[in-house]
Amino acid sequence: MSEPTIIKKIGFMPTTNQAKKEFLDNWVIKLPLLPSGFGITTADITTAIGYARMWDYYMSNVDVVNNYSKSITKFHNDLWYGDGVTTPVNYPVLTLAASPASVITGIAAFISFITEKIKAVTALYTEAIGIELKIIGTEIHIDPATMQPKGKVSISSLGFPKVSWDKGLSTACQIYVNRNDGAGFIFLSTNTLNSYVDKFPLPAAGKTVSYIYLLIYEIDGEKVGQPSEPVSISVNGSLI
Repeated sequence: MSEPTIIKKIGFMPTTNQAKKEFLDNWVIKLPLLPSGFGITTADITTAIGYARMWDYYMSNVDVVNNYSKSITKFHNDLWYGDGVTTPVNYPVLTLAASPASVITGIAAFISFITEKIKAVTALYTEAIGIELKIIGTEIHIDPATMQPKGKVSISSLGFPKVSWDKGLSTACQIYVNRNDGAGFIFLSTNTLNSYVDKFPLPAAGKTVSYIYLLIYEIDGEKVGQPSEPVSISVNGSLI
């Protein structure tokens, strides 16, 4: 029997700066248009406008501040490493436009509060309203049979191999190792995190051995998907 599709839910809250700007700008337009039954107050709309203006101000100054930082570095380099002939320019001045009215912190909390208020009015709320306000998350459907860890291996500070991977939607990861000792791949551990330090005794001093690791995902105790591509590393002998 095929494995059931995994549904990953992604929240609606914007994550990039530009997406946050577009979300707030949209609310400034759309909130005043909602029916009064949703209980959106004048204070709510004023708060949304204040947040949108302050976020616009923040975004408009990001490049200004970055360029100012570069001009400070140039001034430092010219002043210290200059040719001894050129007159140094004056210390750079940061010039910003006037700030909009102050707002309290917590835009995300405000968005969550207003969203809960709107969705609670089940007699009025519809999916179409949710789409207009951009307060509906999305779903990603993933076939477990296609899941495959992408492993990597490095040497820890104590000289042991450290295997790591992206956990993704898995609940655990099985780790197998081939120590080039004729035994082939053997089970090493099941790990619910995203990294594992292999503390098998190091080779004798002056010796080097290549270890190869394979990973395979688990979901709720069952193996799923495809094994990772093999990842290998050379392990040096103990200096002790």
